[in-house]
Amino acid sequence: MALTLLPSIAVLAIAYGGGNEDISQAAFWEPFRAGGGLEAEGYATLSDMAESADLVARGRFVAFEDSREVTGDVRQDVVTYGATTFVLDEVIRGRAGGDRLVVEFIINERPDRVAEFIATQAANLPEGEIIVFLRAKRGRGESGLYRLVNSVGLWTTVNDRVQAPLAEILSDGILPYADELASIQQLDELAAHVSGG
Repeated sequence: MALTLLPSIAVLAIAYGGGNEDISQAAFWEPFRAGGGLEAEGYATLSDMAESADLVARGRFVAFEDSREVTGDVRQDVVTYGATTFVLDEVIRGRAGGDRLVVEFIINERPDRVAEFIATQAANLPEGEIIVFLRAKRGRGESGLYRLVNSVGLWTTVNDRVQAPLAEILSDGILPYADELASIQQLDELAAHVSGG
């Protein structure tokens, strides 16, 4: 059994610089971090991930709200999704069906805590530009919905350097793609790197 220790909000806040705004951003990302090798899709390089993604785009989140519940065969088997509204500023790769996209995240809370969780996430919504690597959802009733390709499918700038705040940290403490990112510090540089042009 593999065990991955995830950084606490306090550790993430230090990485973000420690101010109140930094703490709220860390508080927003922490519940969505992957752990224990739970990646949906793995890629050797960021360029490979960009080529595989349905859409790589630059923009910002402007809202977080309840999206939907999916019930399994047993009534108690419920998965709740929250959704961010992503306002698209630039398509880096792929095609978008509009300038506002719905990006879903799994909410890992008891049903009686979902409304409170959504309110907290909406209050802590990160400001500023991000780059997302998205997979269009193709299940029944999922038209127009997206998910991140994996935990490294979302990038922002923290302390003047690109960061993947949802990334699962490798067992040696190194973030994925560290070598590939060695010369990349800003979102413009990341966009150019994965644009395929």
